Amino acid sequence: MDRRLVGSSLAAFTLFVSFFSRAAAAQTVEDPVPFDSAARVMAVTPTLAERLRLRAPGWPVSGSYREARLYAVRPAGGFVLVVHRAGGALERTALTASQRDELRTVIDAGMSAAGRPTGETGSTVISEPAGFAFARDQGLLGLALYGPLAASLSDDGATAGSAYLLVAGGAFFVSYGLTESQPITRAQSDLSQHLAVDFAGEDALWTYALGADNTRGARALALGAAAAGTITGVSLGRTMSDAESHAATAGITATALTTWGIASAAGATGRSAAALVGAGGIVGYGVGLAYPRHSSYKVSAGDVNAVYTSGIIGAGFGGMFIAHNNVSTTTAGLVLTPAYLAGLWVGDRLIARPYDLTAAQGRLLQVGAGAGALMGAAIPLMVQSDDASVTVGFATAGAALGGALTLSLMKAHSSSGGAVENTGARIGRTIEDRSGIQLSVASAAMGVMSGVPGRYPIIRWSF
Repeated sequence: MDRRLVGSSLAAFTLFVSFFSRAAAAQTVEDPVPFDSAARVMAVTPTLAERLRLRAPGWPVSGSYREARLYAVRPAGGFVLVVHRAGGALERTALTASQRDELRTVIDAGMSAAGRPTGETGSTVISEPAGFAFARDQGLLGLALYGPLAASLSDDGATAGSAYLLVAGGAFFVSYGLTESQPITRAQSDLSQHLAVDFAGEDALWTYALGADNTRGARALALGAAAAGTITGVSLGRTMSDAESHAATAGITATALTTWGIASAAGATGRSAAALVGAGGIVGYGVGLAYPRHSSYKVSAGDVNAVYTSGIIGAGFGGMFIAHNNVSTTTAGLVLTPAYLAGLWVGDRLIARPYDLTAAQGRLLQVGAGAGALMGAAIPLMVQSDDASVTVGFATAGAALGGALTLSLMKAHSSSGGAVENTGARIGRTIEDRSGIQLSVASAAMGVMSGVPGRYPIIRWSF
């Protein structure tokens, strides 16, 4: 074979390999980057865009889409906005550094106006679908709230019974039909359930304060208020996180209770106290909603439940000082209100700040506190004590220890690799991942059952 032909072939092959090696080395890499300065928003969904009130020209995405994400391009530089359309297509728009800065300014402005977009730092999910839970909860409200109010509108027994059955059963089918026509999130389900009760309670307070209570018109208004609460919850909860919906309703209750305590301590009674409590409940919605949105640390839905429970436990500790006396409402307000507020503060400091509880964990902690209260109340019963103060004290101490034990067991289960929650694509930290309080309340019980002499701590807190 001609040496010149061989040489030419080798040169061409070398050039070919060199060319494609450079092409492979120059491939483009896209790294995900946050939209905002605080690095919380990694994706923007239509719901989040509505929450932040993103509009053209500041927000370049329009039409139907699932989510939008931002990527930094290297080594060429610049950014690319990738929009996932509803049909599955990916739409890519190149952005310069200045355009990216302008987009970040728009997102930051929206977050400043609306608060944190979610209760989960780094998460872009407002709330997950509620599924059957919305229809289930509304069905239970039909049995316990809508139905009785509808029955109370008639003096005839047969008519009242028919109204109860129709309204109680209809509540389920109406709510189930709503879930089939539009997606209902867990935040919407939770908020609508609680606002139905809160609106009915507000109606009762104001009709009593105005002297129009115990009339058929007042009961009809209460039924309408409950239905309005459900509708309002579905509407307002559409752009809320689970933490926000829990905090909003917990804020209503907490502020109403605090207002009652302050009003009672000031000597207000009867209709005037009812009006003040009703006004406090209205203000409480905004107070509660601001808690997860503007807190300097992450507040989850479970944290809200835990803080609420801690407040009740605090009020229980205050109650043991007055349970044995026929105290006035003024004294009750003076004692219970500071104890309740102290309980809320302790729950925020010792649970909400160091931990991130899921909604299921928050409910489990409440159940644990309730179980501990039952066990604590058993002690005065066994010794046949008829002192109400002793009973309240032991029940409250049992609730505190039961809640601490539940939190400790959840943390131990999480640390051993057990499933802490089931939320799909988990973003954020769980109970075991944050430093702070270390609770160990199980060792004392284990030591007693083992019969081995030694020192067994009941509670250990380390900071």
